[in-house]
Amino acid sequence: MSIIDTIREKHSTAVVPRCSEGDYCELVVNNSEPHLILKGELFRTSAQHRAADCVIFIEGNPLTLAVVELKSRTMDPYRVASQLKSSLIRALEALQMCKPEQRKCEIRLIVLATRWSPSAYRVIQNTRFKVNRKKCSIIPEKYEHSLAEILSEWSSGLCVGVGQAGEIEWSQRVKIVTQHTELARSQSIWAPLAHLLEE
Repeated sequence: MSIIDTIREKHSTAVVPRCSEGDYCELVVNNSEPHLILKGELFRTSAQHRAADCVIFIEGNPLTLAVVELKSRTMDPYRVASQLKSSLIRALEALQMCKPEQRKCEIRLIVLATRWSPSAYRVIQNTRFKVNRKKCSIIPEKYEHSLAEILSEWSSGLCVGVGQAGEIEWSQRVKIVTQHTELARSQSIWAPLAHLLEE
């Protein structure tokens, strides 16, 4: 059984046919490789955890893991980063449980919006994730682009190994870092955001 089939079986209640935010915003998943789309809210471990809209697994070598947040209205970019982080950790944990041997996984973090404000776009562009101490950027795009187009137009994502023997605390290995992290510690204007930047 493939990794995607294993995840589909274990998380069948979270499987959805498309990646969308109601009828307002949709990411067209038109990849030719076998893929699986999970709804973030149904995939999360508890209602207390934030979640991105969709988690997408695409078969390949390496396997592609796309965590997607869709926005048809005004966005809080710091909340979006927190949602991406929570769903990324959840997806890595699910992959970790699938196979005993190590497997390469390419991470792509995507935010699609019907329109971008300059300030929100700038924050998303300046936000980085660290996974196993390696940096990974967020891809900001307009909703009319398909997943295949986004993956082909943007540079390769971050590859990490999953499925290693032993326990891995992914919650301790995924961090959010931005150019404002140091300012958040020292300037009162950023103080309310410091807990999000350092989660």
